[in-house]
Amino acid sequence: MPTATMMTLQVPDLHGIDAAPDGDLIEAMRAWAQVRREVDAGLAVLAGAVAARSSLELGYDGLAQRAGARTPDILVSKLTGTTGVEARAITNVGTMMSNPAPWLGEVATAVATGQLSVGAAAAIQTGLGSPSATVAADDLRDAAHALVTDSGSLPPEKVARHALE
Repeated sequence: MPTATMMTLQVPDLHGIDAAPDGDLIEAMRAWAQVRREVDAGLAVLAGAVAARSSLELGYDGLAQRAGARTPDILVSKLTGTTGVEARAITNVGTMMSNPAPWLGEVATAVATGQLSVGAAAAIQTGLGSPSATVAADDLRDAAHALVTDSGSLPPEKVARHALE
């Protein structure tokens, strides 16, 4: 049994959903989407820990290598049954959540609270990039805030487009 504190998620009941009115079906989808964001946030935290224990400095003594995976992403993919792309996003967001860059703090919090999906957070993280000679960290923080505020229900592809604008 894991040593982490066990939490219970409130999983919405689907009994009779086939006969439910359209409004109830939509609300059930929203409720399940919220549960998914919360589960994915937990997976991201775990994937971030896997990445930390699998750093390049550890070489073959790193967790991923000892578990028979070349990289943390591959181990996360193997353990979760996700694609390589999904596992990379989960791992990158989990790593970001454990020590967010100053401009990504709100993104990390939004994922942790289930307000923002891991996919949307990965799109923001990738799209905004890092400060440069032409883009200040404060500008990135403002952009991240706008994206978190405006992107709650958008699919990651649209969030990515907005993040690149």
